[in-house]
Amino acid sequence: MEASDAIGCGRLRAPLGTCIKQHQEHGEPASNHTTRFLLALWGFPEVEGRRDRMSARGGKKKATKLSRSARAGVIFPVGRMMRYLRTGTHKYRIGMGAPVYMAAVIEYLAGRSVDSEAVPNSTVEDGPGDGFTILSAKSLFLGQKLSLTESEISKIGAIKVEGIINPTNAEMDLKDGVGNALEKAGGREFQEAVKELRKAQGPLEVASVAVSPASGMAARFIIHCNVPPWGSEKCEDQLEKTVKNCLSAAEDKKLKSVAFPALPAGRNGFPKQTAAQLILKAISNHFVSSSSSSLKNIYFVLFDSESIGIYLQEMAKLDAK
Repeated sequence: MEASDAIGCGRLRAPLGTCIKQHQEHGEPASNHTTRFLLALWGFPEVEGRRDRMSARGGKKKATKLSRSARAGVIFPVGRMMRYLRTGTHKYRIGMGAPVYMAAVIEYLAGRSVDSEAVPNSTVEDGPGDGFTILSAKSLFLGQKLSLTESEISKIGAIKVEGIINPTNAEMDLKDGVGNALEKAGGREFQEAVKELRKAQGPLEVASVAVSPASGMAARFIIHCNVPPWGSEKCEDQLEKTVKNCLSAAEDKKLKSVAFPALPAGRNGFPKQTAAQLILKAISNHFVSSSSSSLKNIYFVLFDSESIGIYLQEMAKLDAK
């Protein structure tokens, strides 16, 4: 029987196999799709090996696809938020960051609504304490934990950490913002400690820091820093330097945990997105360039939903780099 007859005949199994084997013994390649299929069907090892070699030359292994929520570091579904935003708003342009921000804000509000049911922490090692909700956390280069925390500004003096950063000016006044909340929490003893520090230290230069005891508070020390105003010369570099100086001061005191409020307060006018990018970059770079550090936990304490949404986005970018 000819090979072509054998291929065309589906009823004669034995002659077909014999014919194919003869093709192989004479070194004739299986040049058409029908012959290759029949060779594989009869289980000849040469064909299976060829098939394995073809599989080995296949494309790259597909990477696991991350959802937009996972990339942004939030739990709420970003894709669904985008669908909701597009419903009935076809004539408007919706930015790609809008659903991420919306998911972050809703997640923050949900966390706040169940905050009263959370079990309060009792020690510095356990967490920031009652009235503080950790929304997101990332690990840094040396294993430090960077946590995004929501609370009210009036509670900043009650946070259970070893050091609190106080963004201030050259005179280290306590008139508004975080300084005012710390003054109320620490009372007269804290006011006297800051007054003595002013006399001993003198005016703070931009990006410089000074440390005072945290009298009347759960923390051990308050790290006062003179934050550069937005628009001043090299203000972005100065802000990064301010953050690094705060971390270095905490390490000099062998502190294990510090709390950072949003450094650029109202008087300085830093755009929130820019400030978040610079501060997170400075923290990350500080630990990358350090061989060791006493710090184990860094808490970002934020007080409004807009800042929380921005920091959630920027922390997700930091994690992806």
